[in-house]
Amino acid sequence: MNKSIFFVDDIGLLQHNISVLNAAKTQGAMIMPLSDLAYEWLKKQGLDCKNFHEYEYPGIYDSIMFSAQEYGCQWYKTQGQKEDFTVFNDISAGFLIERTMIYYFMDTLKILSIIEAIIVKEKPDTILVFDGIKEKARFYADIPTIKRVINLLAPGIKTEYIKAQFCKPDIINEFLSLLKGVVRELFSCSNWLFNAARKNISLRRSGSFKKIVFYEGFHHVQTAFSAIKPADNILVVHLQDKFSPKTFSTIVKNNAIIEDLKRYRVKNNKNIFSCDIEKAEERLKDYFVFRNKNFFPVIKERIAHVLSHHIPHVVVPDILNCQNYIRKNMPDVIVAENDSAYKQRLVIACGKSSGVKTIVIQHGISLGGSSGLNKDFFCADFYPITADKFLAWGEFTKDWFEKKGAKPGSVILTGSSRFDDYYIKSADDINELKAKINPEGKAIVLVALSEFCKRHYIPKYHYSLYEGKRHLKEILKVAGNNSNMLFIVRPHSSDSFTLEVLRDVVKKEQLENVFIDRSINLSKLLKIIDVCVGFYSTVLAEAMICEVPVVTMNFDNRPEVTPYGEYNLCEKANSAAELENALRKILNGSEAFKNDLKERIKSNIHTINYKHDGKAAERIAQCLSGI
Repeated sequence: MNKSIFFVDDIGLLQHNISVLNAAKTQGAMIMPLSDLAYEWLKKQGLDCKNFHEYEYPGIYDSIMFSAQEYGCQWYKTQGQKEDFTVFNDISAGFLIERTMIYYFMDTLKILSIIEAIIVKEKPDTILVFDGIKEKARFYADIPTIKRVINLLAPGIKTEYIKAQFCKPDIINEFLSLLKGVVRELFSCSNWLFNAARKNISLRRSGSFKKIVFYEGFHHVQTAFSAIKPADNILVVHLQDKFSPKTFSTIVKNNAIIEDLKRYRVKNNKNIFSCDIEKAEERLKDYFVFRNKNFFPVIKERIAHVLSHHIPHVVVPDILNCQNYIRKNMPDVIVAENDSAYKQRLVIACGKSSGVKTIVIQHGISLGGSSGLNKDFFCADFYPITADKFLAWGEFTKDWFEKKGAKPGSVILTGSSRFDDYYIKSADDINELKAKINPEGKAIVLVALSEFCKRHYIPKYHYSLYEGKRHLKEILKVAGNNSNMLFIVRPHSSDSFTLEVLRDVVKKEQLENVFIDRSINLSKLLKIIDVCVGFYSTVLAEAMICEVPVVTMNFDNRPEVTPYGEYNLCEKANSAAELENALRKILNGSEAFKNDLKERIKSNIHTINYKHDGKAAERIAQCLSGI
């Protein structure tokens, strides 16, 4: 009997091809989604499909992260060669997009590993794959990758390509998008008039002023630039790649102006960058070897696309655009929330090439535990520092950077301005909230879920929906054993489908002392909870700042990427049983034990948030003013 497997992934593609999948299922094909989201979505549609996790085995993903990092950071210059064949205007395009490439190689190697395991176990005669389609100039990236992986791993197996249906155009959304564009342009014109007036007023007041440009990341840097006073003779600019009316009034109230990066776009820049594709492929053809397999044929088309289209038509215009803005405005300082994401890295690189001072303000918890010092640990968020200065939240981030070899003096401790509001003694009446969600007066446990990696992930380092569901079920067992506690599960994001999946998990258990919610204001919620539980969510740091006891969960013995335990800030739980014991110990323990927990937090919180005084924005403003 012919045994066939239909490999599928992208939800955006699946929802328009469910009839094709049903037909394949009727014909006896095994439907094999390659991501958790695709699996959950297909189950929701009532379609029987296999869970790819059944085919994983110990060590299946070993070395993928390290290999992907090596390939992602070296492909554009390759080992043994000093020439970077992507350099344009003294800026390496490869360096700008390497984080994207790291994740691309990681995805490719993950797909390669899991498909190989499935083929070895199932021994199919036929493999079915959606035919690659193009929709709104966007390729479904995994479709050609899956095809080429199969050709590499099993060239003798029959492969059938099933024609995918095009997505129907959404006329209403397209009209709304057009309307938003018109409104955006009206606000942009109003903003240009406001900027001109503001600059003239500043010049008349002081004769000269320092210009500090904050690039995007508004919600992370807002409190920092709002601390800069007009008397400092500083013109604060919020630079955006796309003008947003939403932030206009708030930025104006903070005595700042908005500048639109797209208005400095350079025209007629075609054919100014070219790369010898054949020469590049010759250099790269033997570079991508993983577990004794040369997977260059799998990624050859992607590399060619990057060199012939993405760099000349996207990256190079962006470099010219940014350099044109800096040349015409010559800011004194450029500030970004990171120097790893593409656009932020671009702005920092262009600023440095023009002699402008550059600063990164830490925007989230750095994954800098002792495990981060291992060579195979990949931390994309912050390291290495490419800006002149990095303004860190606390000592453990600074220590981690210095142990990784950061230049002396490049990391400055300021604390996090986004936490300053937690130090303000609010007069808000929280009794109403308490009575609403906890009328029985139970001890409240906040479960802060980490962000899920929604596509291909490496279990040792990433936190997926698969692990999230499993851990949530363990937490629900603890809740079922402790009816005197109220558990509030707070998802990381408001992604509707992920939230729906998690709600189904909670609903299935039918526990009266558990509910899942993200709508409650976090600053108010932290004032009424008794314990906060999580893996590495920033909410844990916020809870500690509010002097709420914290228990970190590490049910899978993962690397300790956030070293709360190393700094004696929390209780640790490596299993559901340990979590239950920790909660009972905290909630039912002696006053001496509870006081000791609070003292531990007070004594060590500076390692997370420097000085623990709510004046981080002032320190950041002083630092920026002094440069």
